[in-house]
Amino acid sequence: MSKKNDKNIDIPSILENNEYGKIEWIEKHDEFIKSGKLSEAEKWVLITYCSNYGNWVAAEIRLQQEGLITYAGNGTPIPNPLFGL
Repeated sequence: MSKKNDKNIDIPSILENNEYGKIEWIEKHDEFIKSGKLSEAEKWVLITYCSNYGNWVAAEIRLQQEGLITYAGNGTPIPNPLFGL
């Protein structure tokens, strides 16, 4: 299932709540989807890429805001769990 955005581009439902993944999908749409360069199977690879890209960007932004070090419940400094993403 997908929805269209204001540019009349079908957004895969898995990207609806993935802000940066959706932006990446829209940017790649004309190059790959509209031009017909991708088969239906390859389209799923692009969806997966956009989803992972969006998750990575969101994690990087939070990591930059929160820093590399966070503190455990007992006050011990530990690596931010986002660092592993």
